[in-house]
Amino acid sequence: MIDLKYKNQEETKLLISQKLYFKGNPLPKRSLYFKLKKYIDNYLQDNKNFPWINISGVRGVGKTVLLFQLYEYISKELNIDALYFSIDRFIQYYQKDLKDLFNLIQESEGSFLKLKKPLFIFLDEVHCDPNWSKILKTIYDTSSNVFIIATGSSAIDINQTADGERRSLKVKLSPLSFTEYSSICFNKNLKEDIKQALGQAIFESKNTQDAFEKIKAVYLKKEVQEFLASFENKDIWQYIKYGSLPLVSQTDSGELLSQLIYNSLNKVISQDIKHIEGFSIDTSDKLLSLLNILAISDTISIDKLTNSIGKSKPTIIKMLDVLQSAEIINRIPPYYNLKHQIGKPFKNLFYLSAHRFAILFNTPNKTQIEKFEGNLKEDIVGLYLTEYFSVFSNKNIFYDPNKNSADFIVQIQDKKIAIEVGHGYKDFSQLEKTNQNYQIDYGFNICSNELSIHDKYINLPFNLFLLIL
Repeated sequence: MIDLKYKNQEETKLLISQKLYFKGNPLPKRSLYFKLKKYIDNYLQDNKNFPWINISGVRGVGKTVLLFQLYEYISKELNIDALYFSIDRFIQYYQKDLKDLFNLIQESEGSFLKLKKPLFIFLDEVHCDPNWSKILKTIYDTSSNVFIIATGSSAIDINQTADGERRSLKVKLSPLSFTEYSSICFNKNLKEDIKQALGQAIFESKNTQDAFEKIKAVYLKKEVQEFLASFENKDIWQYIKYGSLPLVSQTDSGELLSQLIYNSLNKVISQDIKHIEGFSIDTSDKLLSLLNILAISDTISIDKLTNSIGKSKPTIIKMLDVLQSAEIINRIPPYYNLKHQIGKPFKNLFYLSAHRFAILFNTPNKTQIEKFEGNLKEDIVGLYLTEYFSVFSNKNIFYDPNKNSADFIVQIQDKKIAIEVGHGYKDFSQLEKTNQNYQIDYGFNICSNELSIHDKYINLPFNLFLLIL
């Protein structure tokens, strides 16, 4: 029998040397690493936490790096037995499944029922086995000394069973915010309390004047002024085009980054989504065509998509739902009141502006990319709003479906905040139109204008808005 443990440790050491270090320096640890490290420490101290963590996130967001960083902490710093497996490679190489892997581990390590000390098992791309959740539940029920940390595509949430939901800690690794990007690429950091204060000023103020005064107080802080002044416009655009994914820290070549991101997006379509039950290969083949259309037109009716793609209306709706679940697109619903009838299309932003840019970059008309710079900024603001409000209840994000109106309406209980995203300098006409439609409390132009206030509206510099996360 192959010495599975020795073979695994040697392969993992090689992978860590390739994945965790760049030009001889270790890759930085993100905030989720410290959260999970604390969770593991608590488990080892009192054995009360669930010994099963599922980490989801879009491809390229850094899940494998996070897994290796936790592996190093467990195996090197704590000197606890740990095994790492890429389920994708295991299935391809051995033509076996996840259940077979656990049988092999028990042949090597002994029955899980008889374990006297913790064994950590790291499973990368676990969604490649369609029965992953049921199998991990069985292992969880077998022994409290087996601690499983698994990663998978955002699309795997669709196949998560109710039992798995109750037994595991489910976390998501989010894309890089601008402040994380600045920390990783430029070693420039901003205090968390400043980011929190800015977010609260924008979304939790009583009225326009209150919001402006609080935002101005944050903006004029010496630390904020120095932080913003240290970046050129090209650094901001580097973030918009590529910086939401950690790949940006490993090369300065924009062309290479766009190709790597495009390849990663293709893998989501050709590999990850095929694991979704009931989703045919023929339909998945049409997803890239759909994304090519959305990259140049974010608000388009289902009927028009049906004609363009050659699929039925229910299939188009399912395709959009799958792309939303896989965190490829960010679907923003229209805002309604009694004057408007339901039936307006969703606004289909890209969850990552990097994905929209990669698609545009890989089309014959690269010279036309500058026409979509406003769309790329709107993707960023949509991502920020989605991430910022992901942990809050009673907060919803809409768009105004009327012509020449604001890009977003954020509803926080009874309060409505309109947001218009601009490339360059903007007036307040679109915010005023949304105010006429829905009686907003206050609104923001997120654009290149200087910070200023005009009646119910505030010019909020795009670079300043980027600091809320």
